[in-house]
Amino acid sequence: MQGIKINMLVSPNCTINPGDFVPPATDVIIVGAGVLGSSLSAVLGRDGRKVTVIERSLREPDRIVGELLQPGGYRALKELGLEKSVEGLDARIVNGYIIHDTESGMVVEIAYSQDQTQGGRAFHHGRFIMGLRRAALTEPNVRFIEGTATYLEEENGCVTGIQYKDKHSGKIERLHAPLTVVADGCFSKFRQSLGSERVQICSNFVGCILKNSPQYKPNYAELVLSCHGPILIYQISSTDTRILVDIQGRLPKNLSQYMTEKIHPQLPGVLLLGDAYNMRHPLTGRGMSVALSDVRIWRSLLQNIPDLSDNTPLLQAKKKFHWERKSSHSFVVDVLAQALHELFASQDGILKRINDSSVSFHMGIKYWKTRNVQLAPEGRPSPSSL
Repeated sequence: MQGIKINMLVSPNCTINPGDFVPPATDVIIVGAGVLGSSLSAVLGRDGRKVTVIERSLREPDRIVGELLQPGGYRALKELGLEKSVEGLDARIVNGYIIHDTESGMVVEIAYSQDQTQGGRAFHHGRFIMGLRRAALTEPNVRFIEGTATYLEEENGCVTGIQYKDKHSGKIERLHAPLTVVADGCFSKFRQSLGSERVQICSNFVGCILKNSPQYKPNYAELVLSCHGPILIYQISSTDTRILVDIQGRLPKNLSQYMTEKIHPQLPGVLLLGDAYNMRHPLTGRGMSVALSDVRIWRSLLQNIPDLSDNTPLLQAKKKFHWERKSSHSFVVDVLAQALHELFASQDGILKRINDSSVSFHMGIKYWKTRNVQLAPEGRPSPSSL
């Protein structure tokens, strides 16, 4: 998985003359049925919006990230009324982290909370996505179309809908709505046209699954600080344990050998959200929590806007969303994820000496605990605390 950071553009569609208003067949188009797209469609449909979701493939996805939902993200899921999406997945409760430093041999246990009911959840990503999609499809106002969005249609400088290629007929179809949400993931084809910042790739995550592997401590994820970079280990089912290895620079030509030898001993009328908008480094496991927190914010904002064609309140909602994000979860998570990755994965002499020293190691553990594990995005951390 590539770590990236991009810009965002959120704008409403054009206003129309009140006398000319005709209720649209679709209120909101959502491109992408991942964590954000599926959950947003479910809650907006529940709120009475007519939602159409365009998704390239409705088969169960297979990804190596988006598997560890932190406690704050799970609380957000429950607040959205979507907690049943993790039921029946053979999901694992995660109560904290065990941090191993391979050079010093030190092992530190950090619990999320003394209350064991406040844990996170780990699961197969695809199973979770299918659970969210099922929740969305129970809403009569929500429909899914299997197809590939190809083009954002515009009129007078405003996005009015999309063109997509229907997967089954192969035909190019058009769909219009007052609001379009682009949430087609970290490889978004629309990012370049909606944002101005260049994509930055800081590293790649390589994953594998161990079968029936014993755990260092049940219901705890593990972070290994190795000489080759940070390694994440956590159960995603009763039989499967995920290993994620951070690799900086170019990927090795022979990944299997590397794993064995090195690891083993902005436009109007559109919202760009989810990983398509902003993806933090997967090391801290906060992507889904941020997505669900964003859904919670936008759900609240859109509840106060009956007509999505009205330009003024949507522009105000855009500004409010940006400020709420900057003053709470996303800003802190983005800065923290990048800072921790730079520290734990760095081969730079100065940073490595800091990381290698025992005193700095203890300070790093304290920083991790107070600034990452316990300050989940939904805990409303203040950017000033960084």
